[in-house]
Amino acid sequence: MNELARRSESTVGIDLGTTQSCVAYYDGQQARVLADEEGRTVIPSVVSHRPGQDDLVGHAAERQAELNPKATFATTKRLIGRLYTDEVVADAQRDVTYDVVESDNGEAWVYSPVTDRTVSPSEIAGSILGHMRRIAEQALAKEVRDVVVTVPAYFNDNQRQATRNAGLLAGLNVMRCVNEPTAAALAHGIGLKAADRERGSKLAVYDLGGGTFDISILQLHSDGTFEVLATNGDTFLGGEDVDSAVAEQLVERFKRQHGTEPDDALRQRLRLAAEKAKIELDQATETTVVLPFAGEAGRFETRLSRAEFEEMIAPVLARTEAPCRQCLKDAGLTATDLDKVLLVGGMTRTLAVHDVPSLIQEVKESGMKVR
Repeated sequence: MNELARRSESTVGIDLGTTQSCVAYYDGQQARVLADEEGRTVIPSVVSHRPGQDDLVGHAAERQAELNPKATFATTKRLIGRLYTDEVVADAQRDVTYDVVESDNGEAWVYSPVTDRTVSPSEIAGSILGHMRRIAEQALAKEVRDVVVTVPAYFNDNQRQATRNAGLLAGLNVMRCVNEPTAAALAHGIGLKAADRERGSKLAVYDLGGGTFDISILQLHSDGTFEVLATNGDTFLGGEDVDSAVAEQLVERFKRQHGTEPDDALRQRLRLAAEKAKIELDQATETTVVLPFAGEAGRFETRLSRAEFEEMIAPVLARTEAPCRQCLKDAGLTATDLDKVLLVGGMTRTLAVHDVPSLIQEVKESGMKVR
């Protein structure tokens, strides 16, 4: 078997997300998202260190967030390839329970009190990629070494190289880092219709994930290939910021209700409750946040309506507006020149996203597709 054939049989694709990751395999007819031994296809991008034991990754690590907050590392993709002096690193430190420190090479790393050492975001990402590799090997019953990894379109060279380094630490050969908007277009079957190719359809991919935001304008050519006309975004904008905005309001309600400041462990519980409320309000018009045994304060309970939620997160969603406008300008287009807008990323399930960016509203008004 030649090298190309061998690779096509063993190569998997990994979506290494800020908050969630998944792994898929093309079996010659269709792409299959692979599940772990418990049937779960979406894996939390979380690693937890334990004294004298192997690290936990994924769901098991996520459960350690309350018990072991200083050595449980989530959303480290936001730090990967960044200098410690980057102004957004200070924002990251405020939103996480672990310590972000400056490494010898000036990058933003994290400190693990369990191992008493600094750990690079690439090492954390390597543990996640290794976990995804094991899921793939178990599902496919064969060794996996070659991998394609998605990255935000707005990642710079240093961030892309740090992602490749993570693959090496996991024993993987990262064949290519594919921009997430391009991967999304391919996954949704964009370009399969001959008519779309013939007229050179133009597509905007609005990708608001857990920790990053990308907006890309793609043009489809007659041979089925995509040309990226322009891209923009914010590598520090996503669902995590929505969770932070809601969690801040829950903290204020807690203080008003109990007259005391929540400690770090309780703040983490409030943040997890904020994330849960966000998900519930995708479908419901109101939800109740309940935290029993909230420290010395006792029980904490508050109602949250979708209208209140949307008011809390409006400033976060508004931050996607400027990148959208700049991307259209760089592509030399207006919103009405687009044939369709593809909404991807977990945050686009939130109904408010469908109404905030003027780009989406203008495309809707022009009669083009938003999906």
